[in-house]
Amino acid sequence: MLIINSIFNFAFENGYIGKNIISFIKPLKKSKAIPDPITQDEFPRLLKATRNIQAKNMLIVSVYTGLRPGELCALAYEDLDFTERTITVKRNISNIGDFSLPKTESSTDRVIYMLDPVYESLREQMSLTRMTSPETVSVATREYGKYKEDTCTFIFQPNIVARNGLETKYYSPGGFSNIWVSLIKRSGVRHRKSYQTRHTYACWMLAAGANPAFIATQMGHSSSKMVHDVYGAWMKENDRDQIALMNRNAPQLPQAITPTVINS
Repeated sequence: MLIINSIFNFAFENGYIGKNIISFIKPLKKSKAIPDPITQDEFPRLLKATRNIQAKNMLIVSVYTGLRPGELCALAYEDLDFTERTITVKRNISNIGDFSLPKTESSTDRVIYMLDPVYESLREQMSLTRMTSPETVSVATREYGKYKEDTCTFIFQPNIVARNGLETKYYSPGGFSNIWVSLIKRSGVRHRKSYQTRHTYACWMLAAGANPAFIATQMGHSSSKMVHDVYGAWMKENDRDQIALMNRNAPQLPQAITPTVINS
């Protein structure tokens, strides 16, 4: 509709037609998707449903970093610093296997600090894929038609678990989604899209008391407002913790005042 309106608007402004006949048509309103994070009761069930070490590690890293599925699949050992325990997000991959920079400028080259589960999972994953041969991939930059070359030893590789001779050295978001759907089915956890792992990270960190501004930098948002607006869905399971917190910190009632009795 935007394209059609632009055509008619061009025609009207240049005198080809006397009126833009579709200018009164307003865009359809679309409800904002509500985050549906994994609960802390569901997560162990998903872990138990994994059939191999790599699937388990992909699940842990996705939930405890807030990486987008395309960023997770494009992750390479060259992006890791195990001494500082950091991940530098340098690229994204699409469903058709095209590499590009991450979604936004604030997402590019952002540094994510490894939480303990991420550190342990990536160390474990090294025994599977660290010694595999690197690949040189072309990464589209934000300038049209311009690419950069990255040498990548991909962390998660479908060929090490494939039974059909698949030689692919990296997953696409669709590949991770297939793993996710299998975990959902085997665990009996209510269905969600794999992108909810990103929402889960934000919600868990907020519930744990992490600073929203810090969460925003880890997720590649330009400000904490995005965290509040998009990822701040409250998880009901944390209600009692919050009530206990408020009870501990709420101002106490003043001591009861005993009325003074005056003898006449």
